[in-house]
Amino acid sequence: MHRIVKILLSSSIIHNFSLALLGPIYAIFVQKIGGGILSASSAWAIYTITIGILTIIFGKFELKLSWTRMLIWGRILTAVGIASYFFVSNIFQLFVAEFILGIAASIKDPAYDSLFSKFITKKKVSLEWGYQWGFTSIFGGIAALVGGTIATIFGFKILFIIMAASSTASVGLSVLLLRKKTWKQLFDVVHHH
Repeated sequence: MHRIVKILLSSSIIHNFSLALLGPIYAIFVQKIGGGILSASSAWAIYTITIGILTIIFGKFELKLSWTRMLIWGRILTAVGIASYFFVSNIFQLFVAEFILGIAASIKDPAYDSLFSKFITKKKVSLEWGYQWGFTSIFGGIAALVGGTIATIFGFKILFIIMAASSTASVGLSVLLLRKKTWKQLFDVVHHH
């Protein structure tokens, strides 16, 4: 497995773990700030529609931008979006947080997939993509249990601090891609794409 794929995979596991901490108890959080079923579904709609529209728009700039920088900036924005949950006290603020997270996903996800696709071992494509989605699911399940436990014992505020810290750790790991040697490899890939 290529060193860049190992970095990408490790950072992805941490990143997705941080998001999955809230996943199954999201609706309970929405209820705590005064929302209901429609508020939760509207927040999810804002998030997913933002991703859809902006992914198409940003796709036009794919060849002009550095995938690595897009990944890092997208993950930084994700950490900001997650940290903003800490301050959310009403539905409108939740919608803003979801909009931020939608923008972040539309920047980082295509960049991640492009990088991962370029550096996976050609003879082990399905295996290495299997690692990506397999580990995402396994650690997502663990995160669901951990997140529920933390929210039950310590409350949502502490959960959001842990989520933001974990998300920031994934940014730090992603920055390893900017080492001189790695940057040269990434630069060559982008210009030969």
